[in-house]
Amino acid sequence: MRTRLAALGILTAYATLSLQNVGITIAIPLGIRELGTAVDLGPTYAVFLAGNILGMVAGGALSRRWDISRTVLVATVISTCGLVVAAWAPVLLVLVGFRGVQGVGAGLSLVAVYIVAVRLFHGAARARMLGVLSTAWILPGILGPSLVGAIADEVGWRWTFVIAALAHVPGGVAVWLSARQLSSEPAAVPARSPLLPASAVAAGIVGLALGETGPGPQLGLVAVSVLLIVVATPAMLPPGTLTGRRGVPAAIAMRGLLAGAFFGVEAWLPLMLIDRYGLSVRDAGLIVGTGGVAWLCGVAIQARSVAGTAQRRVEVVGLGASLITLGMAGMVAAILLSGWWWPVGLFWSVACMGMGSAIPTVSALVYDFSAPSSHASNTAALQSSDALGCALVASVCGWAFARASAGGAEHSYSVVFVVAGLVGLAALCVVGRLPRSVSSDEQSASR
Repeated sequence: MRTRLAALGILTAYATLSLQNVGITIAIPLGIRELGTAVDLGPTYAVFLAGNILGMVAGGALSRRWDISRTVLVATVISTCGLVVAAWAPVLLVLVGFRGVQGVGAGLSLVAVYIVAVRLFHGAARARMLGVLSTAWILPGILGPSLVGAIADEVGWRWTFVIAALAHVPGGVAVWLSARQLSSEPAAVPARSPLLPASAVAAGIVGLALGETGPGPQLGLVAVSVLLIVVATPAMLPPGTLTGRRGVPAAIAMRGLLAGAFFGVEAWLPLMLIDRYGLSVRDAGLIVGTGGVAWLCGVAIQARSVAGTAQRRVEVVGLGASLITLGMAGMVAAILLSGWWWPVGLFWSVACMGMGSAIPTVSALVYDFSAPSSHASNTAALQSSDALGCALVASVCGWAFARASAGGAEHSYSVVFVVAGLVGLAALCVVGRLPRSVSSDEQSASR
């Protein structure tokens, strides 16, 4: 009974984080329009993701040193403050800055929820729980977008931040109650803290975003930002991740590639539907919600693999990566060849189905082939890989969108999804290096 109540608390927290994410993603185009221009979406999104990276890395570090319930409390306070201040932002700079604060809190929260989940459940039960977590993330994404869109249309985008803050507090309390049931476990402590390199990467992402949207090519700022990212990124991830070394490192790399191909571009979808196709925020939310249904179909595919072999799970990841790549390629064709919005929604749903099947399966592979003492660090690594993939792809997309818009390109949105499709192809190249047997795990662990 206690485990069931704890699971309910975890799912509640995850669902409120999803509602927070959905609400702001749908409504932020209105805030950008009021305080800036469409080109400013890139920096706004990149700063949030940079904060996410800091929060996720800090979450892993704090979880190794603190009781996990303390991390949950800190995350809840930071997120709530960021949301409340951003809701009343008088200028774009304040909105962007406190989106970064909110990103820190969201990163802390995601790591904490995952750590609690993997400590409570084991084996096939853990794989099922990760699949249910994916469902809990996407369920608010089915009905939430249209509801939030209607609120933004009727009373303004700022109220979506207020509602997100109100929803975040009970979610934080729920996961805190779940975390209190866990006993302390010894955790592997890295020789060097990843906070310094995470700060360098976050600074590089922010600098890159600012450099791409200035009045002209700010080559000095862009060059320094790229250098920071290249030098600091390897220290944030387990050895072998960037090269896709066979085993757990490849699985962590896969999470970053999948997240980059999908979440790195999702912020442009509602903006495109509103700006290019003339839809209301509510109607754009309906299309995003339809993608949520497709995500659930992908989760159903994943659920059938939880009791199977690691080879079967790798095949599911390959299927998911293929669907994501196909979906992004289809969106490019729809944008360039059709003036209708429905083909865009159709191919976005294809990509959503791929994410629903691949993401929880990759997570299960990582935990199944990791020692319990590495769960905290691997959770942080997964989330950091997610955030790095999202932030880097979003930065590249922001640069491409700004350059295409400045040149008067009729289909500037298409370049965003071209980038996503290329990242999807890179993910397909890593599928063959995912862990498939105990021996591969042991090999990875011994290196």
